[in-house]
Amino acid sequence: MATLLQDPTALNGDELKKMQIKSDLLKPPIVGEHKVSHDKSEAVTTGRTGEKALHPAGIASEAPVYGIPEYPITMQHSPPVDLDKYIHNPGMPRANKAISKERPEGDARAPANRTVLQQHVMFWDRDNDGVIFPTDTFIGFRRLGFNLVLSAVAVPFIHFSFSYPTLKSWIPDPRMPIYLDRIHRTKHGSDSEVYDNEGRFVPEKFEELFSKYDRDHKGGLGWKDIQEMVYSNMNIADPVGWTAERLEWWVTYLLLRDHKGLVSKEKIRGVYDGTIWEVVAKEVEERKHRGGSYNNKTD
Repeated sequence: MATLLQDPTALNGDELKKMQIKSDLLKPPIVGEHKVSHDKSEAVTTGRTGEKALHPAGIASEAPVYGIPEYPITMQHSPPVDLDKYIHNPGMPRANKAISKERPEGDARAPANRTVLQQHVMFWDRDNDGVIFPTDTFIGFRRLGFNLVLSAVAVPFIHFSFSYPTLKSWIPDPRMPIYLDRIHRTKHGSDSEVYDNEGRFVPEKFEELFSKYDRDHKGGLGWKDIQEMVYSNMNIADPVGWTAERLEWWVTYLLLRDHKGLVSKEKIRGVYDGTIWEVVAKEVEERKHRGGSYNNKTD
C-alpha cells in the first residue's frame, strides 16, 4: 500500500511493472472486441463465443451488427441503414404524414388533422361524417374498378371484422358502421407494423419493406416479394391477422401493379396515407368515359 502512494518518479522498473500488472487485473473483461478485417468490403466483430458478424461495406466497425452469417435470415432481411441522412429521427412515428426517403415531407394532399390510418380509409367516407357504412365500402370499391362480385364480397369481410372494435358501446350495431375516430382499434396482428397502435406512421418500418424484400432494388415490390413479406410477418396463432394481411396486400397488388407486375414504392406509400385512391378512381372514371365515347362512335 505504501508503494502505491509513492511518487511514480521515485519507483524503480520492477515496482512500475508490478503496479501495471495490478492495474490490468482491476480492468473489467472485454465482452466483445471490434476489429477491422483486411478485406475492405466488411468489418468483423468477435463476440464472447468467437462468432463473427458482418457490418455493411463502408460502415465503421463500431456500427450496430445487423447480420450474422450463422443465422442467414438476418443477412437476407437487412434493415435500412443511414436513414437519418434522409429522414430526421426515422424511428419516431408521424401522426399525420406518411413520409419516405424520397418524400421526407410526405404528401400535401393528406389532411393534417387526421392520423395516417384515418387518411388511409377516408376515401370510403363519402360524406366526410367520420363514419363508413357498408354502402360506402361497396361504392368505394366500385369506384376503384372492382367488379360487382368482389365489391360485394369485400363488404361483409371488412365490416364484420372492423365495425365492432370501433363502436363506442358494447352492444353491436346492426348497421355495421366503422367509426374513424376509433379506427386505430382495427389494427390487426401479423402486419408490417408501419402503422403503430395509435394509427401513426413509422418511417423506419416503411423503409424496411424495401430493404428486406426489394433486395434487387427494383423500386417496388413484386408478387413474390409480397408473398415473402406476408409469410415473414405471420405471428403465431393469429389466423385473423394472417387472413387480413394477405387480402390487403393481394388487393393492393391487383389494383396497383404495373405492366411488369411491380407495385412501386411511391404507390405503396400512397396506400398508407390514402392519396392513391382518388388517383385510381379518376383513372377508372377516365377509362369508362373513353370506353363510352368509343361505343357511341361505333353505334
